[in-house]
Amino acid sequence: MRPVPVTITRPPRFSGVVPTYHVPHGITSCLTLPHAMRFKARDRAASAALAPIARVLGLDTPSPSPGDANGADAARTLAAADAVADLIARLGLPHHLQEVGIGEEQIPAIASRVAGDSAQQAQVEELLRSML
Repeated sequence: MRPVPVTITRPPRFSGVVPTYHVPHGITSCLTLPHAMRFKARDRAASAALAPIARVLGLDTPSPSPGDANGADAARTLAAADAVADLIARLGLPHHLQEVGIGEEQIPAIASRVAGDSAQQAQVEELLRSML
């Protein structure tokens, strides 16, 4: 199998979760990656960048319909996100914020640390809520 070059736009930085909530960096990846992939599937450029992961993983995903390449890319990205989530679950690692003691009440503070005063704060809060 030939390697597939994949460029991934970085999801929002969740560095504030590590020191404040004592969650190891590797676990923050388990908590965020599948959710961030699902969130990014909505974006045409991001889903196009993430879609090859499904092929590399050997996932059966739909072929693009004429004029609907983004729909197929989004479907591939979602399939890859599900595969990542399944791996995390099979390894017995946490995959929801509540599993590491982070609840709804902490979402605004974490989002503020991640996004600052930017217009992205609402999007970060939405993404974090999907991780609960």
